[in-house]
Amino acid sequence: MTSEFEMRKQKLKEKYEAMSPVERKELKRLLKQKNLLAYRHGERIKRELLRLEARRAQMACGHDDAQLSEIEDRIIQKKEQFLKILYDVKNRG
Repeated sequence: MTSEFEMRKQKLKEKYEAMSPVERKELKRLLKQKNLLAYRHGERIKRELLRLEARRAQMACGHDDAQLSEIEDRIIQKKEQFLKILYDVKNRG
C-alpha cells in the first residue's frame, strides 16, 4: 500500500509541476488578495489533509489495510484539489 501511495503522490506532483516553497507561498499570498473564498477553501483542504495523514499513520500502525487504502485514496483526492487551486492561480497570474 505505502509504495503505491508514494508513487501516486509523485505522479500528482509531476502532473501539477512541483513548486518550490517560495513560489507556493507567493501563490497563496496572491490567492488571498484576489480570491478570499478560494484561499479559505484551500486552507480548509490543508487542515483536512493533516487530519487524514494523522489517521493514516494510526491505521498503518494498526495494520488495517482496507481502511488504510480508503484513507490514502481520500488523501490523494484532497491533495489534487489543493494543487489544482494553486495551479489555477499560477496560470492566471
